[in-house]
Amino acid sequence: MAIKKIELCCKFTNVNFACLPELPARLGKFGFEVVAFSASINSYPTIIDFDSIDDLPDYIKTNGHPNSYRFSYDSSGSPRKNFTIDKLINIHKEKLLLLEATGFGNEEMLKDIASFLGVEPDYYKEEASKLEKSVFIAHRFDKQGTELAEKLARFLALLGFAVKTGRAFSPKSVALKVKERLKSQSIILVIYSKGDDSTWLTQESIIESSEKPLFILKENGVEFKPGILADLEFIPFNIDAIEETFIPILEGLKEIKVIG
Repeated sequence: MAIKKIELCCKFTNVNFACLPELPARLGKFGFEVVAFSASINSYPTIIDFDSIDDLPDYIKTNGHPNSYRFSYDSSGSPRKNFTIDKLINIHKEKLLLLEATGFGNEEMLKDIASFLGVEPDYYKEEASKLEKSVFIAHRFDKQGTELAEKLARFLALLGFAVKTGRAFSPKSVALKVKERLKSQSIILVIYSKGDDSTWLTQESIIESSEKPLFILKENGVEFKPGILADLEFIPFNIDAIEETFIPILEGLKEIKVIG
């Protein structure tokens, strides 16, 4: 299948304007014969259009690099063949330098032209997460809640996470201890299991860290009381199989880019 259009995003810089008069010959190597040229130079508030490439290098040398520009090379025949160089800032404030071939060419050709013009492809690099690999596990302090937390902690430790819970002794009040440990960790996992609501697991302590990634693991059959937890998505599990939550947890950690 013939390529209708192909585009290469390059790092936002200026092309080597001195090379522009030689670009038609370079394009000729790929079967593209230039028969017409046009250019639009935006040196705000002035916009100038050219229909000849010969005057461009001297104009830029005298007036400096423009804010944005579009150079267009056309070939004869049908279907239409065209090559453009666009430097622009779009409505989303994204700074772009684009090489575009219509009706001919391929990726290797665009890379060759980019090298000829002195620019580099701008390969996308996924932004690494700024979150530390630290987790606070919120759970009930009864035997069942503690056992569930220990299983989850072992799983997270194998992934390289530093894990804290509210279980370890502190001379401070339970409320203060929990709030401080929640604050110190990047991610919060709540194990919502059956038990007495008078334990330390309160909605108020979760609200204070609501801007952090929050994973809620809810035992099947347990009902949320009205409040913030009831409004959040949760991962269900059976009381004898908290391992059912491990894959959804991995998916969530990947989504927030804490693991690869």
